[in-house]
Amino acid sequence: MSKKLDLASQQFIGYYAGKWGELIGMIKAMGLTEKEWIKLQEDYPLDLSDEEIQEINEFFNPPKQICYKTNEVCKYNCPGVCRDSV
Repeated sequence: MSKKLDLASQQFIGYYAGKWGELIGMIKAMGLTEKEWIKLQEDYPLDLSDEEIQEINEFFNPPKQICYKTNEVCKYNCPGVCRDSV
């Protein structure tokens, strides 16, 4: 996994050189997992803003969908409008 994290660290550097237009697009293209993201933050100096770190954290742990009908967390974890809301 170390070689993959080395590569990921280099890709973050490339992100700042303008090779990627979107941060999450780069994360997806890398195939970076949440476990690797955590390890990367622990072991590598990343020149990311707090907002960029938050964006990546939210990618791996998106906020729960709230059902507009019941105003509770969606039991289906719908990616858009909750099925119970329509």
